[in-house]
Amino acid sequence: RRFPHALLPRYGVDHYLSYHLIALAGARERIGFTVDVDPVKAAENRGCDRLLTRVLPRLASGHEVERLLTVLSALGHEATSRELELWLDPACRDRAAQTAARWNGCTVVGVCPSSHELARDWPFSCFVEVFARFAPASHVQFLIFGGPELAWVDGAFDRTAFPQVENLAGRLRLDDAAALIAHCDLFLSVDTGLMHLAAAQHVPVVEISSQPCDGDPNHHHSPARFSPWGVAHRLLAPRTTVPLSPGKRLIEQVTVDEVVGAMRELTPALA
Repeated sequence: RRFPHALLPRYGVDHYLSYHLIALAGARERIGFTVDVDPVKAAENRGCDRLLTRVLPRLASGHEVERLLTVLSALGHEATSRELELWLDPACRDRAAQTAARWNGCTVVGVCPSSHELARDWPFSCFVEVFARFAPASHVQFLIFGGPELAWVDGAFDRTAFPQVENLAGRLRLDDAAALIAHCDLFLSVDTGLMHLAAAQHVPVVEISSQPCDGDPNHHHSPARFSPWGVAHRLLAPRTTVPLSPGKRLIEQVTVDEVVGAMRELTPALA
């Protein structure tokens, strides 16, 4: 269709041949970031700068939202708002409201315990300990979100011991899950897309990150690039790049006490 402009906003490695696609589609102006943003992209996407008509330079450390807005600026435009937005069908919002009515009067905590990448996942046993810390509080309701690949969650803890925990993983469409997350008072998560859906709906977030505080701010797991945007949040991360002991993941440096403290700090009703 010979569009006048094609924007390639992805800053990191392009795994999808997007550079080639916008060139073959015949867009007259093709704008994207240089492959030289980091060594991995330079190797994986070698030569792709030649497929762009305007190559945007490597940027200093910054959040991905700010980097994406740089692409907009390249066209001579500026965003009127820097807030995230999430557009869902009104019927989807209505279904979520009807479901959430079951927990009226409760402090609802959404939980996404897995990113499907072991290094980024806090042990599920630690999440169970968080549930146990709030077990005496009858007004706290936990909702576990995720895809069907989290079917193992049902057998990972004694459901009868935690009636205040409901596993919704694999039981909701993505849009229905997003709409229900909007009714949470807090969202507890490792680095996931659902965490960003919570932030986009102004739900406070406690993020457990696998990237150490002294790690590379340009790393593709770095919270400097991918932390919850535009919402009250607490970031909990490993203190050092050195594992606690052989075989331990870095993220296991984050303690249950730290997580519970951050939750109570963001949501006084949990105190």
